[in-house]
Formats: sequence, C-alpha cells, structure tokens
Amino acid sequence: AAVKDVLKRDGQVLIPAFGVARSQEIIAILQSYGLTQQNNIVVDGMAREISRVLLKDPNSLRTPYTLNRLHLINRYKSRSERNHALRKANIIIAPSGMLKGGTVRFYAPPLLQEEKNGIFLVSYQVEGTPGRILLEEGTYDDFDYAESKRSDEPPPITTLEAKATVEQFDFSSHCDGNDLLAFLSSLEYSNGNGEVPILCVHGDRDNCEFLSNKINNEMEGVQAFATELEDEFRI
Repeated sequence: AAVKDVLKRDGQVLIPAFGVARSQEIIAILQSYGLTQQNNIVVDGMAREISRVLLKDPNSLRTPYTLNRLHLINRYKSRSERNHALRKANIIIAPSGMLKGGTVRFYAPPLLQEEKNGIFLVSYQVEGTPGRILLEEGTYDDFDYAESKRSDEPPPITTLEAKATVEQFDFSSHCDGNDLLAFLSSLEYSNGNGEVPILCVHGDRDNCEFLSNKINNEMEGVQAFATELEDEFRI
C-alpha cells in the first residue's frame, strides 16, 4: 500500500536494499503485487549482478522472481542511465541497505527532497548509519562517496532535510534469541577443562548483552561475551 500511495501521487519510490537476497526478495514481492507490469522498475549496483547470478539456478529459490520488465542499469553506461532513472523510473532498488555506500547514494539526495517521493527502508539500520539517522532524525548527509574512497581527507558534507516519506518495513532474516540459543545448544564444545568462549557481535549493545547473559545463564561449559569495538580475544 505504501508503494502504491506514492505512485498514485506521481512520486518515485527508492528502496535501499542489501544486494544479496534482500533485493531479490523485494523484486519478488513487487511482482506478486503486479507492480512490475505497469511500472518502470530499475535495479542497480550489486543487486543487479546478484539477481542475474541467482537466476542461473531458479529451482534453488524459495521465492521465485523474474527479471522480465525490469531495467538493470548497464555498468558501462551507468551515469547516463542513472540520470534517466531519476527522471523516468517509478521504483528504484539499489544497495546499500543502510545508505552507507553503493549506488543508492546517487539516488537518495534528489529523491529525498521532494514530498511526493518515498524512501522505504527494508533492512536493519545499525545505530549511527545514514539509514538510521534518516529514520530517526529526518536528515541525510550527502557527500561524494566515490571521492571519499580516493582521498584520505574527509569529503565535504551537505546535510539534507528529508521531505519525502520515509518508512521502514521489517524484513528480518535473522534468528531470534531463542533460535540462536537452540542452535548453540545443539553444538558439541571441547576446550580442555576451560569454558568455550562465545562472542556476541553484529547487534546493538543492549541486544548483545541480553543474549550473552541468556547464554551464560542457560548453558554450561561456555562463557559468552558482549563484544565492543577493538576488544581482543585469544581463541
């Protein structure tokens, strides 16, 4: 409904999505709602390449999709095709999912500045990332991403106020705490007479602490840690 609402007011939809799996899932969902039949949908960046690769073995896909009626940005004509997409595309799918880099940084600044458009986040947004800041504060730091990779100096930043509709949709592909605990309990551990370390990473600090405490309280023979940046462990 959110996508259709934007399209009804002649807006454009930008969907920042991880290039592997999430972008293809979004393509399949759009197709299931018939949105690829009457709309110009553009797929860019790694999402474009991975979509082609996965279709080499379509029987392995849980959710089938097709690239019919989709426009995949030509890497050799990318600048002209992206400019064309900004003018003509109804829906654009591009990495990265947290807006930290990738081709989405080309599309986000102009699309964010028009009220009729929609930016729909479909990935987890880590604290401090551009996607999280956009979601919570309604601002977006625009800078030349390509130039930032070529220079040791920080690039000049322009902070933009988001005028477009910004929403997040939950497409979590991670196990919950109980599933993780069940998986850990199914493993065999051997570390002599000592406890086997389990390092909790890739999550907000509070969540890592909660999971590590749960592991320590409910499992024997292991010691879980909620890790922080620059922590060192000898394994």
